[in-house]
Amino acid sequence: MKQRAPKKCHDCDVPPGRFHQFGCDVETCALCGEQLITCPCVYTLSGLDPERLHEDHPDVYCRGPNATMRARYAREVAKYGGRVPWSGDSTGSDLCAELGWYVRPVGSSFVRCKPDAPGAVPDVERLSERARWDPALRRYVVRLRLVR
Repeated sequence: MKQRAPKKCHDCDVPPGRFHQFGCDVETCALCGEQLITCPCVYTLSGLDPERLHEDHPDVYCRGPNATMRARYAREVAKYGGRVPWSGDSTGSDLCAELGWYVRPVGSSFVRCKPDAPGAVPDVERLSERARWDPALRRYVVRLRLVR
């Protein structure tokens, strides 16, 4: 049995179809598809190396992106239609459902399973292996593999 999507975001309490509140840990980056609060896009668009922020830009590392950086990010996101409204489920769950990618908990880990297995949830971790974020479509798509 598939789980029903929650009626509101667990972090910012927004209903599906609306935008998360700024700083919500569930919001998706419109450029890379990752969790917005941890994605590097706002830094890379400003020419900063996210891996070296603590050394090269301790002020940004401690305080987060400044207004100029956020504005640059917002302009880039606007090219693709703006922020991604919350679907009511994990980003990529729709593609996982289409492809039958599910996992279920077994002990302290997860194993792949069929969608109707007890405890089955979309295998969104598999997206990094087999899919890529398409900012124009605002969703994950399967990576094409060339066969020789």
